Amino acid sequence: MDTQNDIQLSIKLRAWSKKSIILGLFRKDITWAIVLLFPNLLGFLLFTFWPIIASFLLSFTEWDLLQPIKFVGLQNYINLFHDETFKKVFWNTLYFTIVSVPVGIVLSLLLAVALNQGLRGIKFYRTAYFLPVISSMVAVAVIWQWIYNPEYGVLNYFLGLFGIEGPSWLTSTKWAMPAVIMTSVWKNLGFNMLPESVTEVYQKCWETQSCRDFDSISNVHLLGEEPRVQYFVD
Repeated sequence: MDTQNDIQLSIKLRAWSKKSIILGLFRKDITWAIVLLFPNLLGFLLFTFWPIIASFLLSFTEWDLLQPIKFVGLQNYINLFHDETFKKVFWNTLYFTIVSVPVGIVLSLLLAVALNQGLRGIKFYRTAYFLPVISSMVAVAVIWQWIYNPEYGVLNYFLGLFGIEGPSWLTSTKWAMPAVIMTSVWKNLGFNMLPESVTEVYQKCWETQSCRDFDSISNVHLLGEEPRVQYFVD
């Protein structure tokens, strides 16, 4: 009987010892995680989270920084939804999102599939498509202003070769938004491509011709595009 009790006690001690080791490692990992995340977490709380909360609370008040804060309830929101400028900005933003996100994702999907076919000079193409992503937005704006120039811009010159009179892209109420969308898609195209993120399993599936139909391709690549869609919309 004593032998059985000793065996049971020994088993319990071993289990407790393993559990203690695991808990110790877990606490150590948690400690290091907090230490390493603290600077970014502090910056997020001070410069992102708190300003969002403060802005939300201030939206229910009237305050010009000189006079005392006056609570006005939902009046600011009522005024906002009756403001014509806000309506125009809202619809422009919606238009930009609805067009630019699908176009950017579809083009990046097609290019990602094309760049996974072992083309000659593939590194050059990947670099060329990703270069706009790391380019300064100021440089991109200057380049596309020159491209869209109605007098000597490359785009209107190219259209003129086909007898098409190009518009004043950036000053036209009709063509300014498409011009901005084209620039945005071009700038982010390399970021949304997936030449490196298709796993070996999917790549072997492609090579064995077992997933060359459109449904399989879209399922494989769009699963990888999901976080990029969320980022792009945000």
